This record gives sequence, structure tokens and C-alpha cells, in this order.
Amino acid sequence: MEYATRISTQKLEPGQGSIREALTSLNKLFDITHTVLKEQGPGVAEGPDSIGPLAIRILNDGVRPFLVTWHTKLGVFETAQAREQQETLAPGIAPVIDESLWLEAGAFYEALDVFRLDLRRYVEALELLAGLRSE
Repeated sequence: MEYATRISTQKLEPGQGSIREALTSLNKLFDITHTVLKEQGPGVAEGPDSIGPLAIRILNDGVRPFLVTWHTKLGVFETAQAREQQETLAPGIAPVIDESLWLEAGAFYEALDVFRLDLRRYVEALELLAGLRSE
């Protein structure tokens, strides 16, 4: 199950991995979920034990707001750092973003941990519906 193996439910310590990659991994949940729902067809939304509505709720109520907030904040930092470097770099040389300089990195890791714990409850419900775990 993609949700259980991505950064969405796995602890990421400050300085471990890349913040940009963590956000990209979370963003991929949209593509994965849309693909699964499309492949399963309309029946995935029928009945009290259907996974469709829960999967959509996870995206709209959990993943999307987190991504909007943190993609925006990180994007502002990345843009500012790239502009600053462009002043001294030779033409054609790409800037290198150093996430360790991002003042909001600590807040990101804290928010990611809270998000991960909240999302874990949804993932457990999905696992129950899919028959991957018992109560």
C-alpha cells in the first residue's frame, strides 16, 4: 500500500532526507490515488465499506492542505535563494538550494510529524477496508 510506505506515514527526522523530495513524495499520492480510483471504477464508491470516499477525503482534507502550505513556503525560500545565487553564478550554471538554510525547516518537520500521525489513522482505516489488517 503506497500510503503506508511513503513519507506520509514514516517518521522523517530534521536533516534527514530532502524536504523537497518529501513534498514530492506526498504529491505523488494524488497520482497514485487517482489511478487506483479510476482503475477500480465507480463501484469503489458504493456501499458503507467502500474505499473511494475515504481515499478522496484523505487527499482533500489531509494531503492537499499540507502540500499547499508547505509547497508555497518552501517555494518562496527556493526562489529567493536561486535569485540570490544568480547574481554571482556564471550564465548557464544552476543554483543549488541548501535546505539547511531554510528558517522554517524545523517547523516543517514538526508539522510533517503531526500530519503523519493524523494520516496514519486514515491509512489504518483504508487497510481495514481493503482487508489488509484486522482490528
